[in-house]
This record gives sequence, structure tokens and C-alpha cells, in this order.
Amino acid sequence: MNRTTIILWIFLLLSTAFAQMNGKRPTQYGFEVNVKPPIFYDIYITFNEQSLKPQLNVLFNIQNDLLYFTKSEDGYAGGYDISLAVKDVNSNSTVFSHLWKEKIYEKEFEQTNSRKRYQVNGKKFNTDLADGEYEVHVELTDEATGNSFKSTRKLSVPEMEGVTYFSDIKFYRADDSLSAEIYLGNEKSTVEFNKDLIVHFEVVDSLQNPVSIISVLYRVKDEEKEELRRNEESITMDKKWIRFGEKIERKILNEGNYLLSYTLKTAAGESEFKKHFRVVWFGKPLYLYDNELAVPPLRYIISEEEWNELEDLSDDQLSRWIEEFWQKKDPDPETPLNEIMVEFYERVYQANKKFAGEYKEGWTTDRGKSLILYGEPDHIDAYRYKLKSKPYEIWYYKSENKKLIFIDVDEDNTYPLISVEDIGENQNE
Repeated sequence: MNRTTIILWIFLLLSTAFAQMNGKRPTQYGFEVNVKPPIFYDIYITFNEQSLKPQLNVLFNIQNDLLYFTKSEDGYAGGYDISLAVKDVNSNSTVFSHLWKEKIYEKEFEQTNSRKRYQVNGKKFNTDLADGEYEVHVELTDEATGNSFKSTRKLSVPEMEGVTYFSDIKFYRADDSLSAEIYLGNEKSTVEFNKDLIVHFEVVDSLQNPVSIISVLYRVKDEEKEELRRNEESITMDKKWIRFGEKIERKILNEGNYLLSYTLKTAAGESEFKKHFRVVWFGKPLYLYDNELAVPPLRYIISEEEWNELEDLSDDQLSRWIEEFWQKKDPDPETPLNEIMVEFYERVYQANKKFAGEYKEGWTTDRGKSLILYGEPDHIDAYRYKLKSKPYEIWYYKSENKKLIFIDVDEDNTYPLISVEDIGENQNE
């Protein structure tokens, strides 16, 4: 593939990716699914520990598949530029700007076009930003292709004239190294399902008053709040600046909307600040988005009596039934991710992808059913072009000592299961 073709191909990838910056992807079933954006960034204010002045924090995540890599001496290299401009909303004047270059490197070619691997770049700037409202304009430009991503985001700098003031609440990954938040435009903070969160914010108290911090986590649904957790902690200020942190365990963070509320009490008074966020399952199996898709494949693993019970349930009742059904089978109830449920629906998806016909869902075929119940075979012998016989396949499952024989009797690519046999001690496969 020549360079021009590669650049055009990357341009198409960028166009598609930027169209998904809202974190959604359409499906053939008429609904959208959640996808992790190919580019996301975070901009927020903290305080300098020594001067107590505001610091501007910037963190970018860029999917490798969007960037152009060239072969280097011992791997693959590339680069991109980032420009940053902070404008005062009232005067529309630029009060801070910065431009920097980033070099990137991957050892393996497969990593260069991965959609799961991201380049992460962060910087912290000491500024003289006064309290108020700002617009932050960012632009990221791929060094080789010139393709760019532009975005504008609002930024608030808190008032710092009182005795006590504090920064925004921020979420970090469990290793406390990188921001765990994804912002889609100016929407509320999004964090990934099945991840522990470390909560941080900074407190400045010019009088070094002792601080009492009360935190409350709510699950929010239909404007109703359900309290999930409440903690209280007392802190002695041995200096004017402290960084407060606590952990929110993933086992209480199912998909949905949340509110985290903090109340700070000092001798100077009481302050309250909040953070709304949502938990999103990126990579959620397609069939779990809709009960009409999730229920039918269950016929392979539930009894006839259970199947008949489902016919009279409302959609809400059906959702609860599915949840309770899989909870009983969850191999690790301490985490929100039900691994066996995910494996089942991933097999359904693969069966549909591999064996779907013009008028038939792939999971309803005999090969689809076998894939769902037993997983991928250890080996497949495929004989599709035999002159003196119908096309057929033999699937081998060594742990079960079974081979499944599928013959395309009607030559319509349906391959019904004809027989199940023992592999036999003398057979190599």
C-alpha cells in the first residue's frame, strides 16, 4: 500500500472516528451502543502546593488506530502536535496558550493500528488565571498526515478569596496515575464499568483549620436518589494545602447515573460541592442492550417451564428476571461484571456473525447452537468442495471427547447437525 493510499485511508478512519466522539455507534437493530471514543481529553484546575495558585491540567487519550506510524530502527514511530489556548469568556481574549510536540513509539506493528491501545499524554501548567469562566480551545494534529482534531470546552476557575476553598472532584484510575474520566463534549463525566475509582480533590485553608469531610454516594434513577455509601473523616491540616483521596469500589458501581456529594466542615464554616457522573459499559455484548435480543438464546440453557414463564412478563419484569437468573450463576459476585453472562452473549454474537443466513439468525442454526453451548472447537475439518458428497464440517472437542458432524444437506449453507460421536483413542484430532 503506497503512502497516498495510507493517508487517504487514515483520513477515512479519522472521519468515522470523529463521528463517534459522542460515544455512540448505530447498530442494525435500530438502537445505538456505547463505544469508547477514539479521542478524549480532560482539562481541570488544581492548586500549586507551594504558591496555592491555580494549575491547569491537561490529559489526552488518542487511539493508536488514528495515528500514522512509520518503521523505525527497532519498531514503529510517529508523532503529533497539541496546541492549547485559554480564552476569557467575557473579554474573548487569550490569557494562556501553549504548543508542544509528542513523539510516540510502538514495538509491534499490531499495536500501531489497535483500537484498544491509546497514547496518553498529560501536562500541568502553573498559571495566573483569575477566578471566572473560560473557554479552552485544543487542537491535535498528526505529524505525518496533517489530519487534526479540534475541540472547545468550558472551564471554571474557583474563587480563592475565602479562608477555605477547594478544587474540582476528579476521578483517577486505581493506580492513581491517570484520569479515569471521559468527557463527551460538555456532558457529565463518564467512567468505565467494572473499574475501581480513586477520588481526589484539593483543599486550601489559610488558617490550617481541622477539616471534617463527609462523603455520600447516591445512585440516581428517574430523579430519585438512593444512598449507597456514606463516609466521614477528620483531617488535621499540618499545612495550608492537602490532597484528599478515597476509593470507590467497582462492586457498588453498576451501569447508570450517580451523584457524589462532599460536605467540608471547618471552624470557618461549612461548604458543600457535588459531582454528577455516569458509569458506562464500553464493550457490552450487543445482545444485552435489548430484552428482545437477550431472551431468545436462553432457550438453550433454561428449562421448558422457565421458558413458558417468560411469555407473560412485562419488559421491566423481564429485565429483573434476566438479572436474577445471571446473578445466580455469577462466578464472582464481588464484582459487577458477570463473566459467565458475558461469555454466553459473546458466543451468541459470534454465532450470529459466522452463521447468519439471509432469513436466519446465526445463533438459531445447529452450528450456532453448538458454538454457544460448547465454545470454539479445538479443531475443524471443513470439506466444502467435495465432488461426490455434500459439503460437511467436523468439529472436535477434545475435552469432551466428542466430534460433531454437520452436513449441508440442502446445500443452503445451514449445515444441520447430523451426528455426535466419540473422537476415539486412535484419532489424532
